[in-house]
Amino acid sequence: MRFRLIFAVLVSGWATATVPVATVSRLESLVVGTGPAAGNAAVSPNDHHTWRLAPSNKTTRIDNAYRYGHNIVIFGWIGCCSGITTILDAASGAEKLEFLDYYPHITPHGILVFEQFYPHFTDPGMISDRIRALNLNDPVPVNVPPASQNPTDDVGVTLYPSSSEKGERHLIGSSFVVDDTTRRLFIVDMPASGRGFCFAGVSLLNLAEPALEEHCVTATDLTGKSGDQVAIYAFAFNEYHELVLSVNTEIAEHKLRLEYFEIDRQTLIPKRMATRSSHALSVPWNVQKQAVVMEIAPAMTQKDFLEHAKDTANISLLIDEQGNVKRASITGVPDDVAREVTKAVLQWKFKPTVLDGIVTDISTTFAMELSRIGHDREP
Repeated sequence: MRFRLIFAVLVSGWATATVPVATVSRLESLVVGTGPAAGNAAVSPNDHHTWRLAPSNKTTRIDNAYRYGHNIVIFGWIGCCSGITTILDAASGAEKLEFLDYYPHITPHGILVFEQFYPHFTDPGMISDRIRALNLNDPVPVNVPPASQNPTDDVGVTLYPSSSEKGERHLIGSSFVVDDTTRRLFIVDMPASGRGFCFAGVSLLNLAEPALEEHCVTATDLTGKSGDQVAIYAFAFNEYHELVLSVNTEIAEHKLRLEYFEIDRQTLIPKRMATRSSHALSVPWNVQKQAVVMEIAPAMTQKDFLEHAKDTANISLLIDEQGNVKRASITGVPDDVAREVTKAVLQWKFKPTVLDGIVTDISTTFAMELSRIGHDREP
């Protein structure tokens, strides 16, 4: 029997509930909402299982909650500016660990990745940002502070920067993302020494000896402007699962002018993106499919793939001026299936689209049963 486990948080004044515990270790996102006279709370509509923070816990706002194996993981805040993560035992509801952090992320494989909170009483203008990780597959360290003390800010292992680096301040902030499929962490660092942009890739497969790769370029080589004239605006995967850095190149003029760069996940080399999908003309699929010249169905011979033939895939395509599929994003199906679908749709061919006499890029999005992909030409 599989339990669906839902999380409830009460800031103070409530006892901890004891609930049944499933033995699976897969990650499950829990629901946080507003309960009756209970502050931040959520209850399963099926089994009404709940977990509550201890009265002494300093969390004042909850962002997200997850279950991984026997651990309940809560991401929240103390007041406006101090991030806090709390880990509870799913069986007893007892708190095991509280620690301060920023921008926490949990992977499907039970790895917590976060920026280390500035050590107590330390001027953040004098220290480096550090990205750390905690493996929930190992025993979770027990550290619950008394009501008179703050939670610890020293948990897990440092992934970046490497311990061998001395005397250089690293500026990362929220500029890191985790690729859950490949179990790799990607970071953009702008060292205070003025080295420009340093792109780092770290494997999460072995936290005891994390494999680090790094590639640095000067701000001038990347953007044509010096480091004091540019700033990182965002670093994230886009809808086509491209790793994209956006840079504001007019901070000196107090303006917003963004330039976009795709980061190669193997070499960590940035490449300027000449065309953004947001500039493409959005066309409904029931219209765009009339322009199909050639379509390829994904391979459906493998047993595992056939088991998903009735699943529905969400497909986003960016079609270039020549009618070729430039990028494809497939979600809603297992990763191995998505890879096969991507191989197929990247070979599709469309008639070029002309808008006001100019050939233009097209973006289109649709949902389709796997067995119909490559066989759906009817209006």
